[in-house]
Amino acid sequence: MKKTSFVLVLASTFLLSVFSLGAADNIKKLNSTTTHVTVFGSGAQVTGVSEVSLAAGISTVTIQGLSPYIDEQSIQVKGRGKFTVLSASLEKNYISELKEKEQIELLRSQIAELTIKIEDERLQTGILKEEESFLLTNKDAGGKNESLNAANFKTLYDFYKSSLTRIRTEILSRERKIKELDKELAKLNNQLSALQTAENMPSGQVIVTLKADSPAAGIIEINYLVQGAGWYPSYDLRINKLDEPVTLIYKANVYQNTGVEWKDVKLTFSNATPNLSGNVPWLNPWYLDFVNLNYGFQSRDKKAAPSVMANEVMSMAEDFSADFDSPVPVGFTTSDNTTSIEFKVDVPYSIETGGKSKSIDMLYLELPAGFEYQAVPKLDQTAFLVAQIREWQKYDLLEGEANLYFENTFVGKSMLDLKFISDTLNLSLGRDLGIVVKREKRKEFTSEKFIGSNKVVVRSWDISVRNNKKESIKIQLTDQIPISQNKEIVVEALEMSGGKLNQNTGLVTWDIEVPAGQSKVLILSYSAKYPKSSTVIIE
Repeated sequence: MKKTSFVLVLASTFLLSVFSLGAADNIKKLNSTTTHVTVFGSGAQVTGVSEVSLAAGISTVTIQGLSPYIDEQSIQVKGRGKFTVLSASLEKNYISELKEKEQIELLRSQIAELTIKIEDERLQTGILKEEESFLLTNKDAGGKNESLNAANFKTLYDFYKSSLTRIRTEILSRERKIKELDKELAKLNNQLSALQTAENMPSGQVIVTLKADSPAAGIIEINYLVQGAGWYPSYDLRINKLDEPVTLIYKANVYQNTGVEWKDVKLTFSNATPNLSGNVPWLNPWYLDFVNLNYGFQSRDKKAAPSVMANEVMSMAEDFSADFDSPVPVGFTTSDNTTSIEFKVDVPYSIETGGKSKSIDMLYLELPAGFEYQAVPKLDQTAFLVAQIREWQKYDLLEGEANLYFENTFVGKSMLDLKFISDTLNLSLGRDLGIVVKREKRKEFTSEKFIGSNKVVVRSWDISVRNNKKESIKIQLTDQIPISQNKEIVVEALEMSGGKLNQNTGLVTWDIEVPAGQSKVLILSYSAKYPKSSTVIIE
């Protein structure tokens, strides 16, 4: 009896195994053809289609050969035909997967750590730029109703100069560090791409359950978010002649390491951030208190102190800022959504997985521009050619790096920081050594003398421009006279050679034209009268 029961159990187990194998064999395996990809700054949304034919009843299909880096929560499956999608779930195909090398796991870990470091550096750089913007914006916020003695004036001047120097030095240091980290990240990504092959990567697959009342055929469309892809904008700005428009080439630099090639797909580039939280942030209370201003002894470890100090002290400050230092495009259409901008490329593209970033010329524009030379001889006795580009707001440009070309020669790089640009985009095209600018003190008109209880200081400068070029030039020169912060200090402009004085900033500007092979000389003179018992710093 026991032997008979054992045989029956064994037979039942065998039959169940056969039926299970038969059911597994009946699951249809489908390949997905990628038709469209929306690439974000980090990540991408992939759309693929698969043809399917179904018998009546409930069927299960496997869409295979997908990326192993799919976000499972993002999967959406739609059916086009007389059938219904009941469910979908993500799995990894481990059958053909080889165990990843330890080196690959190490590289991925290093890439993740390096990415976090770069994000931290960019965050800190952004905070420093906000601090710099605050400092510059509030330098003339107060002080008009208060008088400063010489000691306080010197203290305020030193504070502003040291704060701005510290901020700009740290911004420069962090930007250099970001460049080095970006280079290191690119090397690690290249190493990872070289090690990752089809043999040592798993593939993703989605199991879909379908229901049809009668035999049917149709299309299964699958959408999902995948990591390991992204894009960033860049520009080429080309200027051939000063009497011609500026040529702007708008580029999208796209990369992908998803493990699946994008072959002849329609691309859309979006500035949306699907990986960030969509919740409204919570604003905590902002408490104010008195601050003890110990100039020159503030610890750099106390990161919150400088901004509070700036808020307190710069309310008394005025302006001291001048004392411191062609491929054919593929075409695209834009759609301005509620929270993002999308650029749809007109031509299909193929992007290999694990390859280098691919640059796609999306748009070819000719923008009206004016050109002039600018110089600030007090700081740098060199003339800079500046392009003043108009009508740039029409084209949904994003912040990015620009390569500058003048007369078919690469002259440098610039950043299009569009948050702080007005209706005219000014781009420096570099120094022009064909124009000689000088600023020399007129010693015979410079004096210091005492009149009664006051001291009168007179300063005078010759500002000259020599045009050694073969054509006439227009140049804007900028200098300054000091601004009094105390009613006992009286500053008077004596000679400006027709320059325009901004009473709030003390900046003096000249817009002049200098014929070819000729020179022009401008005079800037001013006097400062103050009590002889006081000390005032004058250049």
